[in-house]
Amino acid sequence: MRILESINKALSPLMEFTDALSGEEYVSASFVKPVLNLFEHQMLKSQDDDSPHTRTIKEEILNYLSVKYADDSIEKLLHTAVLLDPRFKRAYIKEERIDLMKTKAVEEMELLGAGGKAGAPAVSVPASSADESELPAPKKVKKSLSSDFKNAAAHTCRDTSKPNRASVELELNMYLQTANLDPEKDALVWWRQHEVNFPLVAKLAKEYLCIPATSLPSERIFGASGNAVTSKRSCLEPERVDQLVFLSVIL
Repeated sequence: MRILESINKALSPLMEFTDALSGEEYVSASFVKPVLNLFEHQMLKSQDDDSPHTRTIKEEILNYLSVKYADDSIEKLLHTAVLLDPRFKRAYIKEERIDLMKTKAVEEMELLGAGGKAGAPAVSVPASSADESELPAPKKVKKSLSSDFKNAAAHTCRDTSKPNRASVELELNMYLQTANLDPEKDALVWWRQHEVNFPLVAKLAKEYLCIPATSLPSERIFGASGNAVTSKRSCLEPERVDQLVFLSVIL
């Protein structure tokens, strides 16, 4: 009984955070760093009245979490999610890493502004390997005067819409200077209201704040599929399975 009481004392406070991070109707990725900080400095910190078993469990959990999130790419992802959450921004990011994360965010915002995708380099499409002599000659179309104006207008729009680094940095700094949102408020609602003011930061926020903190949302989909396709319903068509799973998720 003493061992069970020690386990309960160490683990029961973590159940609420586990449930909260497993949600899928709100932002959860930006909460990972704040939760880890809370675990380290409060929830899993050894207390004077802790039994030896409770202290051991707390230490093992902290060691496991430190190893799990030690990868630099994961840490950058979580820090970027925190930076783009108006409730946290620079909070929970080490002082020496703030400039690095701001530089990373600016580079990805430039890529998004140029029509690329954040977090991945632009991919060039290779030329076709087919013999050009085998392809039919394109039909020559008479060029109209309006097409010249259309091409000129499109070229002008591309030149003016591509952001420069100074404007991107200014937009990010202006976002960081805004007052932090109340932690109880919804970050997505805030971004919906301020997307016009910070369009590039909002684009980057969409890339990161949609990431789930845990794998439970995807596991729920597999569970819904298992409930739809049973031994007595093994002949369902894939399209019908998709429809049933979709209905089970939204209802």
